[in-house]
Amino acid sequence: KFLGDSKAPDLAVILRAFRNDRKLAGFQLVLYTDLYSTRPRIQVFVSNITGSSRWKICADASIINAHKAAGYLKWGRDCQDYRISSEFVTGRFADHPAMQVKLEWPKVPSRVKSVASWFYTVIPGAAYILGYSEIQQKNPSQQAKLIVALTSPRTCDFVAKLPELTIYNRAFRLPLSLPVGPSLPASALQPPIWNFFSEAPSAVLEHLKAHCSVSQDKITTFNEVQFNYSLPTNCYHILAQDCSPELKFLVMMKNAEESADLKAINIKLGSHEIDMYPANGLLNLMVNGVETPVENITYTSDFDASLMISSEKKGLSLVAPDYGIDKLYFDGRTFKVQVAFWMAGKTCGICGKYDAENKQEFQMPSGYVAKDAVSFGQSWILSEKPCAGACKLQRSLVKLEKTIRLEGEDSKCYPVEPVLRCMKGCSATETTPVTVGFHCLPADSAASLVEGQMKLDQKSEDIQDTVEAHTACSCEELQCIA
Repeated sequence: KFLGDSKAPDLAVILRAFRNDRKLAGFQLVLYTDLYSTRPRIQVFVSNITGSSRWKICADASIINAHKAAGYLKWGRDCQDYRISSEFVTGRFADHPAMQVKLEWPKVPSRVKSVASWFYTVIPGAAYILGYSEIQQKNPSQQAKLIVALTSPRTCDFVAKLPELTIYNRAFRLPLSLPVGPSLPASALQPPIWNFFSEAPSAVLEHLKAHCSVSQDKITTFNEVQFNYSLPTNCYHILAQDCSPELKFLVMMKNAEESADLKAINIKLGSHEIDMYPANGLLNLMVNGVETPVENITYTSDFDASLMISSEKKGLSLVAPDYGIDKLYFDGRTFKVQVAFWMAGKTCGICGKYDAENKQEFQMPSGYVAKDAVSFGQSWILSEKPCAGACKLQRSLVKLEKTIRLEGEDSKCYPVEPVLRCMKGCSATETTPVTVGFHCLPADSAASLVEGQMKLDQKSEDIQDTVEAHTACSCEELQCIA
């Protein structure tokens, strides 16, 4: 179907120039579009308008339906000498979301054929080096087909069928996770149908934004790692923080005073300090030390328009895009935060680093990777000075009391990472076991060492053992000087 039969061109350009032999050369480009029909289409024609040459280029691209697009490129005398066509289809492959790209070249110049022949000789070696598998088999000539199936948010199966060779790779690891979910039926898509294709990149970018959530004792990190962790009494934990030199934001959480099932959060954004906490069955808001009513609130800073706090459902929503927080929601029980895409690799805290790498998700402030979720969570407690705050826990190095037989001799073992213990003058009322790494020395040499002389965090880890970490304290003997 030639669009020029029913509508005028959207763009027409004529180029004329004199060649070196002083003969006139000229080309005409005509563009037709039909973007708002049931089958959106674009056609481009380039032709020689000088001399007797009937040389032309004809290009046509159309979206056939919500899951299929096709196009072709023809050139030569009246666009009849050579042709390349392509087709893009989305759907299912082995019950996985997939896309297929097919390229056909029934008529191409001999020079293109010779380049393609050379290309075929290079592919097997390159595929072997890159770790792809290959099969020598006859496929349709003058055709190439690529199929990519998304088997999980982070893996895909890849098959490329060339005329005499098939290359494939299973469970190919993607650098970032992609959205996987049920596909929409064509009837559910709003016209024009090409919006589906134009909005797809933004939908993927939206999915790539990091989310972290806390619900009761269940935590989901930016890298989608889930674990259970109970917050110790009265101590703020660093949930999420901008760990770049800019330090745009800091979000902390602790158990609320009236119930361990409820939480309170503190947010620092530049010069702003925001507290959200439950009290007497209601959620309260304090901005820079000033109580602010929360009923149907829409709060915007007088000197910082990028910060907005508003009521949402049973809680509060905070939006601060200039600080890297696209949205934060808190209702006293549930916490959710989404950070900007440009914060990738810059965050730290219990919510993690947001780098799509979950093998070292339990990285503590010291750089060590914790051996369990409890040690990881406790490492992000914000320590306070004795008598200065409600948190009476601090990180301490705890020597292993028992003697270990190591390499045929008795050894005393010292921790290479601290655990939570009550401050001096306080006693533990609640404990939990944690796994810790220890550096061991012969018992006779260790006996003469004064605790604290060794830089234990720089020593090798010889063994792992379980010790008790404190999670709540009674401080009747804590002496504070007024």
